[in-house]
Amino acid sequence: NYEYLEALEKADFWAKIPEYPDYEINSSTGAVRKISTKVQLPEMISSGGKVYFSLYNTALYGNTLKMKARAYLLAITFIPNTEVNSYNQVHYITDKNVDKLTNLVWSNQSEATKKNWKKGMLKDRGLTDEEITEIKDLVLSGAPYSYGKLSRKYGVHSFVISNLIKNLIAKKQEERTENMV
Repeated sequence: NYEYLEALEKADFWAKIPEYPDYEINSSTGAVRKISTKVQLPEMISSGGKVYFSLYNTALYGNTLKMKARAYLLAITFIPNTEVNSYNQVHYITDKNVDKLTNLVWSNQSEATKKNWKKGMLKDRGLTDEEITEIKDLVLSGAPYSYGKLSRKYGVHSFVISNLIKNLIAKKQEERTENMV
């Protein structure tokens, strides 16, 4: 409900973060602070412009420091997730560098990818024949690879890489089956 989230943003108050009970987050600014000291945590900014905080939850993770995005912390604290089993990720409605309650939504990867394509947040380009050959050679060589690294290298969404590799594997299996007959 947009009006509810807009009211929370304007209210400018601190609320305890459910997964990190020693910390609280501000509904308006997204600042995070330790409850016992009221000292705000420093923001860490990724190369992509996302803001992260380092937090502890000794009950769940022992003395392991966890890096969490401000968007995620805002969502788990203020945005109701009615589809917990299927909506397990926080996504941006418009600008992916604006961590405001009114710009965040619970979603799943499939829905978010479709929305991001429509909004132009992902590059709409295919692979060249040369790039496809490079990827096929890499996969067939047995060298380690990941969809994420390949998608960043070639500037396409990871599902483009995934589909290419799945098709390559299916074609190889088809060839093997034909050779057995």
